[in-house]
Amino acid sequence: MKIWKTYSQNITNLLLASTTLWVNVEHWDKAVDAFDEKNYKEAALEVIRYINSNALKDVDTSGDVDITGYQGSAQIQIHIDDKTFRIKVPFLKLNEKPKTVALFEK
Repeated sequence: MKIWKTYSQNITNLLLASTTLWVNVEHWDKAVDAFDEKNYKEAALEVIRYINSNALKDVDTSGDVDITGYQGSAQIQIHIDDKTFRIKVPFLKLNEKPKTVALFEK
């Protein structure tokens, strides 16, 4: 039983540590505030920071933002400017109408 408890605690510590590295709830609050202020570019950037606080670490966000990442072997391209939030994902299919993706849903 002692071995299981030690093993279980090690796994728990590992999961909590990895979550702590990637998720920062402060960014969600900032995203909601920016969205309420109709600063949609900043809201999108804060959502990305919420998902992975290191994702924009070396990215200049003062102008247009272009990010390329991977989901497995599929390349995901994100473009954010003052008027546009565009994601190109080769494996995602949307219906013709409406061509929207819901954000900030609970």
